[in-house]
Amino acid sequence: MVALTDPEGQAIVEKYLQGIEWADLVQVVQRPRTLLGLEDMLEQVDSAIERMEGVSELVYASGLNIQAGKVRLYVPDPEALQQE
Repeated sequence: MVALTDPEGQAIVEKYLQGIEWADLVQVVQRPRTLLGLEDMLEQVDSAIERMEGVSELVYASGLNIQAGKVRLYVPDPEALQQE
């Protein structure tokens, strides 16, 4: 599988697969964000939480859902975060 943000991803990849025996096995999908963009978003989320007052003891985890193009934020007590 090849994931590109360009809506013309299939056409882009096809020119590199011409004459390749296994080309029909390659699946091209469009994703809304690049990996670099997702990593930047993850940094922004982490930084924003660290700057928030009153949540210094907040236990949280964040990570990337690359397939969905999203940053995930997990907190055991979402209400505590929403109040800030």
